[in-house]
Formats: sequence, C-alpha cells, structure tokens
Amino acid sequence: DTPDRSPLRPLGHLVAAVTVFNEAGRALAVLDALYERRPAALYVVDDGSTDGSASLIDRWVAEHPGAHAIHLPENRGKSDALRAVWETLRIEMEAGRLSPDTWVLGVDGDGQHDLRYLDALIAHAETHACDAVIARRDLSYHGWYKRLGNLAMTAVGSVCAGQRLRDIECGYRLVRLHALLDRPCPRTGVRVRAQRHRGDRPS
Repeated sequence: DTPDRSPLRPLGHLVAAVTVFNEAGRALAVLDALYERRPAALYVVDDGSTDGSASLIDRWVAEHPGAHAIHLPENRGKSDALRAVWETLRIEMEAGRLSPDTWVLGVDGDGQHDLRYLDALIAHAETHACDAVIARRDLSYHGWYKRLGNLAMTAVGSVCAGQRLRDIECGYRLVRLHALLDRPCPRTGVRVRAQRHRGDRPS
C-alpha cells in the first residue's frame, strides 16, 4: 500500500528503540527522522560497532534531550541488543516513569524501514486493540535461502500465535510495553499475543 501523506502526528505516547551495528553512514538519518516525531523517549543500542557508529551516536544523543545510548562491549546480535533496551524499559516501568500501555517501536538503524507507514501501524493497533503489530517487508531483494528461512520462522510464529502472520522476523514493529515484558520469547525478546478480528485481513 501507499504510505499516508497526511501531516505526521507527534509520538508522545510512544518510546522508540533503534538497534545499530556498523551503520555510521545511515543511522543518524534514521534517528533524525524518528526524533522529528517527538517520541516520549528514544533509545539507541550500539551493538559493538567498529566503524565509528558508537561515537556518532554519543554525540547525537548529547544534542537531543530524551535520547539515550546503550552500548554493548562487543557484537552480540540483534536479540541481545533488544534485550538491553527491554531491561531498561522494565526498570522505567517499575519505577513508574512509563505506563504499561506505552507503545514501544522497534526500528533497525540501517534505514530499511519506511517511517511513513508508522501512523498506519499505530492506527491499526489502536483501532483493533492489539498488543503488537509487525510490519511486512518486501523480501524480493533477498536470496532464496533468506526467504526460505523467514518463511519457516514465520510459520512457527503463526502456529504459536494462532493466526497467520506474514513476516515475524521484521524488526519494524509496535508492541505494548506490558506485552513486551510479559514472558518474552528467548530468541527475540518479544511475546506474541495475537487476536483475530472478524473481517480483518491477517498481517
């Protein structure tokens, strides 16, 4: 579908989490685009980058109130990077600084996720009272092995969720904080709660 071209609304009800690994040439553009939407907070996780991304992130965070940097000492993979954010958000929620109903947005720092679709994701989630919404990518640019692996993982996720999912490995997703922190999946840090709505097209 074509992304909504209407004026973008602020995201004061949402916390953004961006994972970065060796994206010195692209990460700042992603952070700038997200920050323009004025989220309640923005967390950037540097997953042990070796290309100077870490220092770029630190300088950017210092210039943007409400932004926070988390650094992993070595590259541990996206799952560990996400878990570092979830643990920080758990502390914030338990301290009363974040509501359990806060939306948490996950975005990759390489610029592959089109933020023009964000309002559509939020609208779908709020209209249907979802705990999580996962975007679907066009995987035509990937090799057959990547597409096959994604298909297999998505099939497993669909069985667990009780409905058909389309791209469970996509990092572009919205999850309610209480759902995110309630018995998270060991691999992704995300617990899937799915509810089928009459007349909805599964996503």
